[in-house]
Amino acid sequence: MAVSNRVLLKTKRKKIQRSGLVKNKNMKNIISPFISMLGIIVLIAMILGVPLMLLWNWLMPTLFGLPTITFWQAIGLNFLSAILFNKTPFKAKS
Repeated sequence: MAVSNRVLLKTKRKKIQRSGLVKNKNMKNIISPFISMLGIIVLIAMILGVPLMLLWNWLMPTLFGLPTITFWQAIGLNFLSAILFNKTPFKAKS
């Protein structure tokens, strides 16, 4: 009788583990693309923010007397310019 109880406990544990793994895999399949996209966006912002900051701080204060900017201001400026100068065509329905 003790052996059959052990077998039942093992099968229940395996079922619980399997169901937990399936849920975790489904959750990973849902969350991992979002985390990847967030990482890519942060990486692109850093890649574009540093050169913008360095060029601004090198040229603008000497040429136009403007103040220097920080890294976060450079990212904000890059984001603002992307909004203002977006080249995607907008077609209004007529």
